[in-house]
Amino acid sequence: MDAFLFSDAVLRRFLSSLADYAVIILDTDGEIAAWNAGAKSLTLHEASDVIGQHFAMLHPLEAQAAGTPETALAEARATGRHEEEGWRLRRDGTHVWAHVVTSAIHDEDGTLRGFGHVMQDVSARRTAQKYSESMLRLLEHTAKTDYVTGLDSRHALDKALLATASAARRHGRPFCLAILDIDQFKHFNERFGRAAGDAYLRRAGRQWQAAMRPEDFLARYSGAEFVMLLPDTDQNGAIMCVERLAGEMLEPLTCSVGVAQWDGVETGAALLDRAAAALAQAKASGRNRVLFAQAVQTSHPAPEENSSTPWLRVVKNYHDLETKEAG
Repeated sequence: MDAFLFSDAVLRRFLSSLADYAVIILDTDGEIAAWNAGAKSLTLHEASDVIGQHFAMLHPLEAQAAGTPETALAEARATGRHEEEGWRLRRDGTHVWAHVVTSAIHDEDGTLRGFGHVMQDVSARRTAQKYSESMLRLLEHTAKTDYVTGLDSRHALDKALLATASAARRHGRPFCLAILDIDQFKHFNERFGRAAGDAYLRRAGRQWQAAMRPEDFLARYSGAEFVMLLPDTDQNGAIMCVERLAGEMLEPLTCSVGVAQWDGVETGAALLDRAAAALAQAKASGRNRVLFAQAVQTSHPAPEENSSTPWLRVVKNYHDLETKEAG
C-alpha cells in the first residue's frame, strides 16, 4: 500500500476537508491544540482565536458551571470515549445543537497524549424531531379530546372504562355508567343554528363537570350524548349523582339518562349496550327521565321517585316500565 496515504500531510489535508465535522485536537488538560475548517464553520471561531484556550469555551455558561466539559474528559480518560448531544456556544453568542464524540489519544506506549473532539451540527435533525414530537402530542391530545366541548372523547372513554373496570374488579367495588342524551337537541340546532348548539354543549359539559366528584369521568360520546363513569358507586349513588346533573340542565332543554351498574364480569361494550338500551327506553317513554338497565340487589331500599326534581322519574328496571304501560 502506498506509504503516502499514511503521511502527516494526507492526514492534515483529510481533516481540513471535513467541512461538515468540527475536528478539534485537545491536549491532556483540554486545551485546544488543533482546529479544522469544519470547526470554524460550526463555531464561527478562527483557529487563532481558540488555540491554547480550554475547550470549555465552546460550552454554554450553564454547562461550564455544571462541569460538563470536565465530565466529558474524565469519561474519555477512563473509558477511551465520551459521546453526547448538547448545545454548543458560537462566537456570535448563538447556540448550535451538536452531536459530540470525545476520544482519548494514546501513543505507542499507551500514554495519554490528548483527545480527539469531533462535533457535528444536528440542529436540523433535532428541530425535525421536536416537530414530530409536538405533532404526536397534538394528535394524542386530539384523539382523546372532543373538539367541540373540550371534554374527553370516545377514544379516551375506552381507556377510562377499562381502567375503571380493572380497579373495580381488583378492589371488589361497584361502579356505574350513565349515558346522558339531551332531548330534542336536533330541533334546538335547527332553530338556533349549529354555533348555538355547540355553545350549549360546551356550557352543559362545563356545568356537569363542576357538579361531579374529582374521581368521576365525563366524555362526549356522540352528537348530544355524554357518558359518565362513576367509580365506587352503586345504583343509589348513581341516582344522587344524576340528580345533581339534573339541577345543572340549562333551559330550555332537558335530558334523558340510561344507567347501568357493572355486573362484575361484563365487558365495557356490554355495559355501554345495557345503558344505551335503558336510554332508548327513556326516550321512547317520553324523555326527560332516568331509567336503569337492571335492578341491583342491595341492602338498601329501592329508590323512590324524587319529588324535588319533578322531571326525574327513576325506574329500577326498564322492564318494569314496560310492564306498567302494558297493564
